[in-house]
Amino acid sequence: MMITKRDGKSMAPMLLLESSQEMLAPWLKLSSTISSPINGLVPPFDAVHGKELWSFAKDNPRHSELINEAMACEARRVVPLVAGACHGLFDGVAMVVDVGGGTGDTMAILVKEFPWIKGINFDLPHVVEVVQVLDNVENVGGNMFDSIPACDAVFIKTSTGKERTLKEWDFVIKEAGFARYEVRDIDDVQWVIIAYPS
Repeated sequence: MMITKRDGKSMAPMLLLESSQEMLAPWLKLSSTISSPINGLVPPFDAVHGKELWSFAKDNPRHSELINEAMACEARRVVPLVAGACHGLFDGVAMVVDVGGGTGDTMAILVKEFPWIKGINFDLPHVVEVVQVLDNVENVGGNMFDSIPACDAVFIKTSTGKERTLKEWDFVIKEAGFARYEVRDIDDVQWVIIAYPS
C-alpha cells in the first residue's frame, strides 16, 4: 500500500479514514451490534453512531472531509483505469453526471480524458459547497433520491455494500429496468458494469 503523499496517487487518505475513531468504533462493537435482535438489522456504523454514514458526515465536517479525501484518492487510482476500458463508450455523449461525486476528482479525470464532455459533479449540498471549481465541471448540490440533473449518461460508483455475483447483478440490473448490460474488466479488484436503458 502506498502511504506517501508525493505523487497524487497515495492511499494515505483512505488509511486515515479507515483508521479514524469514527470508522473503528463500529468494528470494536461489531459482535454486540450484530448479535442484538434489533441492531442485527442495522449496519454497525448506524447502530454505533445513531445515524447512517452520510448523515453523520453532514453533521461532522471533519469526518466529511476525511471521507471526501479518501474517495478522491480512490478516484485518482481507479478512474483512469475505467477511462482506459471505456474508450468509445463516451462517443456522442455531451453531458455526464457523477452521482455522489464528492470533490469532483472523477469528473475532472473524465473530462480531461474525453474533452468533449461537460461534467456535473452531483453530491449533497454540504459536500459541493466546499469543493474547488474545476474546468468543464459544474458542481451541483442535491439528493439523488429526489432527482438528478438532466444528462446523456450517469456515472455511479460504489465500493461498499453487498458483494454480488454476476447472476445477482443480472437480477438487480434487470429489475431496475435496464434492457442489457456489459461488464468490463479494468485489471483491478473492481469492475465496470455498463447498463443500457430499454
